[in-house]
Amino acid sequence: GNLIGRANGTEVIRISITDATVGPDGQVIYTYTVVLSQPVEHPTTGSEDTITLDDVVIQVTDRNGDIAQAGFSVSILDDVPVAVANAAVSGAVAEDELTGGNPDDDGIGTSTSGSVAALVSFGADQPGTFSLSADTSGLPALTSGGLAISYSVSGNVLTASTTAGTAFTLTLGSDGSYTFTLFDQIDHLPNDPANDDNQNLTLDLSSVIVATDADGDAISLARGFTITIEDDVPIARDDSYTQATADAAVTGNVTVNDSP
Repeated sequence: GNLIGRANGTEVIRISITDATVGPDGQVIYTYTVVLSQPVEHPTTGSEDTITLDDVVIQVTDRNGDIAQAGFSVSILDDVPVAVANAAVSGAVAEDELTGGNPDDDGIGTSTSGSVAALVSFGADQPGTFSLSADTSGLPALTSGGLAISYSVSGNVLTASTTAGTAFTLTLGSDGSYTFTLFDQIDHLPNDPANDDNQNLTLDLSSVIVATDADGDAISLARGFTITIEDDVPIARDDSYTQATADAAVTGNVTVNDSP
């Protein structure tokens, strides 16, 4: 026989008696199988806990109509999200394209979008969702124009700011989609190699990403999500001045046509 558990008409679990053998002492030994077709919500979030179905009863009737019963238990182990090994998601922005910057036409702007969904396997408890943690202690220590950057999270937006204003934001969708927008310079320290317009500062923002499965089990990422910020450097341009007469002094400003 079969014992079938359903939810909204959909089969979730099936317990079947598949065989019966008689031992040398006349005892009947029954073989059963358990097939789990759908995830089962576990009451304890944040852990790989177990639900136990106690006292699954087998009733046996012999040819004389005598009835005997026996029971057993079935345990269902929870599935929890896991970070995908060696998975990586990155985006790139450039200070060159900020207002007052020195554009280098490399196609990198001040905003980048993508998805962190590939960093997590939610397992059986679908669908999973992404959110931002209020704990920003794992984010990098940065400065902008020499001013310390602090972090705050409001809903699905992470804001990095100084006393002068917003430096960058990260907006995260529940499906893992993200947009990173750069609003101000980020100091590239140590400045090595100096005077290199292609120098990149890599920010690891993984620790603020939280993945939660359908029954509430959640993990914070330890690695895998980075944003690179391309440095902006000054541009010096040649200067030319004409002497009015042979003995006249030549004056001018050699920085007026340069870009800081």
